[in-house]
Amino acid sequence: ANPFLGRRGLRLYDRFADLIRAQLRAIMRAAAKGPLKIMFPMVSTVEEIVTMRELVRRIGDELAAASIPYRPDTPVGMMVEVPSAALQIDKFSEHVDFFSVGSNDLLQYLFAVDRGNPGVAGLGGPHHPVFLRILKTIVDAAHSCGRWVGLCGEAAASPRMLPLLLGLGFDELSMSA
Repeated sequence: ANPFLGRRGLRLYDRFADLIRAQLRAIMRAAAKGPLKIMFPMVSTVEEIVTMRELVRRIGDELAAASIPYRPDTPVGMMVEVPSAALQIDKFSEHVDFFSVGSNDLLQYLFAVDRGNPGVAGLGGPHHPVFLRILKTIVDAAHSCGRWVGLCGEAAASPRMLPLLLGLGFDELSMSA
């Protein structure tokens, strides 16, 4: 029922390379006028983020060569949505300025639960001790490397979760209004 599990985010960039380059170029140009950040989704390996950082650098070089104003120090971050990323925060910290935990996807991938499948949708959950433990691991690792870390998704919007999330040490919570 889910043949494209994980085939999204950064994993689609190769199919849309020109679009991604145009978007990054626009972000970097707009960042010269005000505060913007670049955040890459669905990162699972350090090699992926190294490749994206190199792309950002090359686009910056192209803008500079064309005398187009841009912000060379535009902060670059990544979503933490898969367990492999959650367990390598120290390695990723060498290549990113910040992290944002995607609670919905991380929960889904941590418990191997397809949210759209009612037969397993109740397994795990944002209050599960294993989920809270991995969140704490992420926050502690990010902070020990001098990086801030936010949380987005349904967990971030839950008033019931707010005391837990603050206690875990998240620097930012992002949610729909």
